[in-house]
Amino acid sequence: MTRVSALCAILCGCSFEPRALPPVVDGGVADAPPAPVDAAIIDVPPADAPPADARDLCGWPYPPVLYDPCQLPPTNGDLTINAAATYNTDTHALTMGGTTVLLQATLPQTGGPSLELVVVGEVSITATLTVQGSKPLLLVANGSVLVGAAGAIDASGSAGTAGPGGADPASCTVGAGVKGGDATQGDAGGGGGGGGAFGAKGGDGGDGAGGGHGMGGSGGTSNGTVLVPLRGGCSGGPGGNGAAGQGTGGGGGGAGGAIAVSAKGSVGIESMGRIRASGAGGLGGAIGAGPGGRSGGGGGGAGGAIFLEASSVSLPSGAILCANGGAGGEGAGLTAGGANGDPGQCNVSPALSLGQTDSGGNGGDGGYKSVPAGQRAQNGNTVGGSGGFGAGGGGGSVGRIRIVAVQPPVLQGTTTPTAQVN
Repeated sequence: MTRVSALCAILCGCSFEPRALPPVVDGGVADAPPAPVDAAIIDVPPADAPPADARDLCGWPYPPVLYDPCQLPPTNGDLTINAAATYNTDTHALTMGGTTVLLQATLPQTGGPSLELVVVGEVSITATLTVQGSKPLLLVANGSVLVGAAGAIDASGSAGTAGPGGADPASCTVGAGVKGGDATQGDAGGGGGGGGAFGAKGGDGGDGAGGGHGMGGSGGTSNGTVLVPLRGGCSGGPGGNGAAGQGTGGGGGGAGGAIAVSAKGSVGIESMGRIRASGAGGLGGAIGAGPGGRSGGGGGGAGGAIFLEASSVSLPSGAILCANGGAGGEGAGLTAGGANGDPGQCNVSPALSLGQTDSGGNGGDGGYKSVPAGQRAQNGNTVGGSGGFGAGGGGGSVGRIRIVAVQPPVLQGTTTPTAQVN
């Protein structure tokens, strides 16, 4: 029997046992009837039944990439963000004035971190919603989603802390920036940390200067293509230390996290609205209690992931989706620590290592749309013959952006890096 027949048999107590009439043949009735006809070949759905694919998707208008629409947790109702708010994927708490714990489900992924699955109705975001925690956020709307002109969803990393679902250990074995080498002589500089990677390669850290200097850490390797599993980028490596009694290398920038928005209806980002998952800048090399600093700067964090899925997606002119990499931190000099690298920018320009305070090497630029890879940092400068300063950290690479829509998406705004469509 087909699935519909079997369901009726269980719930309704009905059964299908078709009886074939004895066939008429020349000279009378045959001695035995033919084998019974299987009810499955005559069992058809009602004329007004939805198409088979709609029944299989529980009324969802398309097959979602990351989840089964027939296995969703209870809805939280409509979601309105009209003041600065934070959602934590570990505590499930939405804080906006007061705190509300949302209904959610944990959705395991093969080869990546588990997802925080939250179901809502209609969504309106006219202020900034910051997403934190260890799991990527998968926001599923039974209606439509609108991010207004003053609205934003931000899943970016910060100094030393990755965004939600960023720096996943299983995913970043080759994508994380490598620590810069420590200096082995008192007047030599430490190497810079490597930049984190995701959508492209991370920048290599610079080499420290002077005899016994530390070598720069390698930038991470690009990995992941279609955001399945959904995860964030990889973090930058810390800078190398100065020799004993001198400065500690700067910490690596946290990777951008991962945010997925899937709507039964439409997803729209108004002009000046944005969704951001950028990497943080690496920290500058520090000075210590000894004769100076000379430590290396930390590598920048890679950008994270933005995944939009809906019946239709609209990104008009002025709207932005950004997952750029952070810049590496500056290496320390003799008497002053290095400057921190800038976080990934939400425009088509690189994050820079600005505000240099001494003669340490500058950090590498973060990746962005036009130059997706993180850039190599500068070496430390040599001073006083054999002495030298710390090197800069490498820049973090861009992350990834993917858009899946039933109708051709309207993409007049900015996506950095370039979005993969469908």
